[in-house]
Amino acid sequence: MSKLASWIAAGHRAIAVVDAQIAEEPASQARQGGSVISPLASVSDYRALAATHRYWRHSFKQGSLAGRRHRFVREFSDRIHRAYDVASQLKPQATAADLREPLVHLQTALEVLGSIKIYDDETPITSRELPPRLLQDPSKPSAEAIWLHMKLDYTKHCLVLLVRVLMHVLPDYTECWAESKQAFLRKDWYTMFSFETEQVISKTSMPCSRLRDMGGAISLRIPGTGDGSSGSGDY
Repeated sequence: MSKLASWIAAGHRAIAVVDAQIAEEPASQARQGGSVISPLASVSDYRALAATHRYWRHSFKQGSLAGRRHRFVREFSDRIHRAYDVASQLKPQATAADLREPLVHLQTALEVLGSIKIYDDETPITSRELPPRLLQDPSKPSAEAIWLHMKLDYTKHCLVLLVRVLMHVLPDYTECWAESKQAFLRKDWYTMFSFETEQVISKTSMPCSRLRDMGGAISLRIPGTGDGSSGSGDY
């Protein structure tokens, strides 16, 4: 696990690889099938995503999110849903080219996430943007913690599917994806992830702790706790 920047870089690289394969292979050959394990998104995966969407839609109801943040929630969740829709319908003999659409949706979601991070840094969310009942939760002591909790919930769904796609598109990094896949099984996975986007210009970085040039795992401190924990720890 590593920075958001390295996941965006991995997505860029994967899309470039898929585009190169599509350009090199005749359309008829590309349709002959490949080794993609499908579906990449199971029924339980889809239900978990739907539950996250319902929870946060209800949580933000009657709130007054700033226009930029409101648009972010809508586009971020929509892109992830569209990626899961496509991934869940892949044919048994799908090729790497068939992974392009969900890959683009996931990549766009991450780029939107990077953009809102910059906005949040410049214009921090305030309690006035959230329903009062949300601020009564003792496990999320501030508006910043609640907003971050939401971003992490959706980000996990995004990265879980992205890892499954990358295992097929960038098989040379199988160890990296396996490491990331195991990390998502941990409740404290978010302590190994950072929304940092400074290195987004690097198109060769991979989000793995074993690649030390990326800096490895980075602890995520959530405003209001001061100890690097999320408050609830339930992700």
